[in-house]
Amino acid sequence: MHILNNKAKGADIMDTVTTKAQRDTLLRTKNRFYQCGWLDAERGEPAQASTSTDLQTEFYYHDYLLGYADACELSYWQEEVMA
Repeated sequence: MHILNNKAKGADIMDTVTTKAQRDTLLRTKNRFYQCGWLDAERGEPAQASTSTDLQTEFYYHDYLLGYADACELSYWQEEVMA
């Protein structure tokens, strides 16, 4: 289950992304902060920490964490299916 999303949204991503082309298409619909989170997770980098108290920055950080969590969940799901 997503850390920050609801379960239904996570199921949509797992149903939507099964190829690299589908992944690219999904990422094109998301903002750059979500994309950065997704790509950090794919590279196996730890999630970046936020030290900001600015509400706008926290909004972007939330998107970053959503992308990170979605990529981690998809990776885990793919490992389970292919095992």
